[in-house]
Amino acid sequence: MMAYGGTASKLKRYGVLYRSGAASSAFYVLTHGAVSVASEDAPAATLNVERGAKQGLPLGLESLSGGMRRQATVSALEACELVTFPTRDLQLSSDRLQRLAEKIFADTAVAALRATPVFMDLTAKQLQAVAGLFELEQFQPGQAVFTEGGHCDKLFILLNGSVGITKRGQAIANLDATVGESLGGHPFFGTAGLLEADARRPYDVGSRTPSNVLVLSLGGFKRFLKQVPDFKERLTDFADMRRKAWELECGLSLEVGFGGPDEAETSPINRLEAALVVQASMRSMLARRQWSSRKDLQDIKGIEKAEAAAQAEPTLQRP
Repeated sequence: MMAYGGTASKLKRYGVLYRSGAASSAFYVLTHGAVSVASEDAPAATLNVERGAKQGLPLGLESLSGGMRRQATVSALEACELVTFPTRDLQLSSDRLQRLAEKIFADTAVAALRATPVFMDLTAKQLQAVAGLFELEQFQPGQAVFTEGGHCDKLFILLNGSVGITKRGQAIANLDATVGESLGGHPFFGTAGLLEADARRPYDVGSRTPSNVLVLSLGGFKRFLKQVPDFKERLTDFADMRRKAWELECGLSLEVGFGGPDEAETSPINRLEAALVVQASMRSMLARRQWSSRKDLQDIKGIEKAEAAAQAEPTLQRP
């Protein structure tokens, strides 16, 4: 029988919590230990929670979305402790389900923000305060995220995929969360003019691939700044530095304008689906980081081996 806070359980080393494609009847919170999460569309990633950590990691959220099968195989890399929440006979009102979805989404969004450069130095309390203010939006190849002349009313964090930044047909930059830049954290954009009255976008941003984006509205950003007032200066400094670098590269002015046409609104997806997408994006990023680290280590070892062989090779003496 499930208690209000779930049931504590343990998973032995190498034990399988669930397999990809299996029916889902529970979700879990990892409170201690390390697990491997492997799916068909991404390399295996390792998720770890240190003993005594205040924040656990949710797993298996598919069980809350009405019959969705498991999206990955999760197995223990060491002895793990979890809290299990059965959902087969779980009866929740729409209000309680919405509150649960909000909590789960906020927790998964916190993990994504910790991997975003401008947010990663915030305290746990500050991250919790801003995470619940985000929505998740999805864009298809060729779809506009925003256009030049539109309102500067949202901040965007690219979870996965790739977007292109252009002005009057000229390419300015690509932000890529599939390779490269994602190894240093999630790229973010849309900061220019965010707090200036009637400021308008100075360029176009369009999705180059299927992309998942966390979106913070202007109203949410203002609420967040009331709790972290010095964040505005940090964000402004970054936006100015990147704008000047882009201007040097493209030879165009990227200053925000004022006044102009409105742009079409996009719609966020629901919280449970959003939490699943954020989790998948985090797993992919962690897996790429681990793969990159292993590759770097192999390259270093290869160089060291070649140097050692060269030193051991006898020197030819001239007659």
